[in-house]
Amino acid sequence: MLAPGSPLLGRLHAKVYSGAPLAPSAIAQTASGFLQPTSRNGRDRFGGAAVFGISLWAVAVAPVIIEVALFVNWHRGFVAGLLLDWLIVCVVASIAACLAGRVV
Repeated sequence: MLAPGSPLLGRLHAKVYSGAPLAPSAIAQTASGFLQPTSRNGRDRFGGAAVFGISLWAVAVAPVIIEVALFVNWHRGFVAGLLLDWLIVCVVASIAACLAGRVV
């Protein structure tokens, strides 16, 4: 049973917290895989950044919005607007991060 103070819960928390510092590294490795130059002149990083933004949206944002929409019973037009809004935010933020990385 996962009661407060139980040994099983303590081991579970230890595993979760010991893996937490690895998350930024995993995100950086994933982003670097998407941002590799794919064209002959090596300037097609924006396509990789857009694909990374779309995949980040599909993994992190879309499931949460759809789950909340089903639970709260939101109108499907509102849900479509939220999904489109967050898709644009993720793609633009990924491209902006790609531009910021080129400046440095």
